[in-house]
Amino acid sequence: MGHPETQTLLQRILNRPPVWVTFESELAREYERLPFLHAGHPLVRTAIEDLQNEEPPGWIARVGCFALPTDASDAGVRGGVALAVYRLGIHGLEPQQTILPVAVAAGSRETLDGLGDPLLGALAAASEAPPPPSLDEDALRSIEEAAYEQAERRRGEFEALERSQQAARVAVRKATLQRTYGARIERALERQRGASDERIVRLHAGRARNLAADRDRQIAELDDAPEPTAELELLAMAIFTPPNGR
Repeated sequence: MGHPETQTLLQRILNRPPVWVTFESELAREYERLPFLHAGHPLVRTAIEDLQNEEPPGWIARVGCFALPTDASDAGVRGGVALAVYRLGIHGLEPQQTILPVAVAAGSRETLDGLGDPLLGALAAASEAPPPPSLDEDALRSIEEAAYEQAERRRGEFEALERSQQAARVAVRKATLQRTYGARIERALERQRGASDERIVRLHAGRARNLAADRDRQIAELDDAPEPTAELELLAMAIFTPPNGR
C-alpha cells in the first residue's frame, strides 16, 4: 500500500474514525475528494488477502449476524435475510473486478432482487444480532448454494455481455492502431524521402518497417485474443435478522 493517497486514507481511518468513503463509482465521480473503495483498491485487496491467510473458521464464525435495517424489514421476509458478497472478476481485453452482493431469504432460499446492494451499504452501520435459532451448518450450506446459484447466473450474464462486446472492442483497437501507427509510419517515410544521406535513408526506412511490424504484431494479438471469461469468489456471508426475531 505504497500509494500516498492510500497511506493518508489509512492514517485517517486509524486516527480519526469515522471516515467517509463510497463504494459507488457515480458518487465518487461527483465528489472527487471522497475515497472510492472498489474491488481493486489497495485497502480492499489487503483486507481480502488478510482474510484469505487466516485459518478456516468454524461454520458459525464464517458468518456475521446483524439486525435487519428497518427500511428493509418491510420485505416481509421471515427467518432473516442472507447476504453473500462475491468478487466478480472479468478476464479479457479489458480486465475488471466488481463486488456482487446477492440477497437470499434465509427461510425460503428465495432470491431477493434489489436487496443485495442496500444491505451491502448497510453493513458498515449494522448492529450485531444473535443468529436465528433455525440457523445451523446444514442451513448455512443450503443458503450458500442458493446464493451461489443466483451469483452464477449473474456471472453468466456478465460473461455473455463481455463476449458480445469483444468484437466491437477489437475493431476500435484495430482502428486506433491503424491510425496512430499509420501517422508515425508516414512521418518516417517522409523523412526518408527528404534525406540525401544513404545512411539516414536506411535509418528512416528501417524505422518505418519496425513500426509496421509492431502494428501488425499487435493486430495479430487482438485477432488471437481469447474470449472474455468471468469468475466468482465468495468473500463474505452475513445474516440479517428481522426486528423482534420475526
